[in-house]
Amino acid sequence: MSDRIDNARMKLPQRGIPWAELEPAMQAAGEHDVDWRHGRAPAFVHYAGDEVLEVAKRAYLMYFSENGLGLRAFGSLAKFESDVVAMGLSLLHGGSDARGALPVLSELSRLSADRLLA
Repeated sequence: MSDRIDNARMKLPQRGIPWAELEPAMQAAGEHDVDWRHGRAPAFVHYAGDEVLEVAKRAYLMYFSENGLGLRAFGSLAKFESDVVAMGLSLLHGGSDARGALPVLSELSRLSADRLLA
């Protein structure tokens, strides 16, 4: 594996890492991860089968570059967030005064930005 991937203190490479080098490094990094495809991580992964996983991947890639912090700029993300919250409230029998939030993506984006600016 290349020094660009193995460094104890990772630095941004001068040039991009070719996929042929990056892919096996990423696969090796996950060798000892939990086997979620075979039901070994129900608290962390809700695997509903390969067909559902493929739909989720395709949907994710459609909005891969949009930032969850910019819900005013990306009304589509605001709608998706609102829809997911409404579905969750419905599943939990939330009344008309029930509220919810989906802070995961926007919080991760904010934390990443905070670290970059620190």
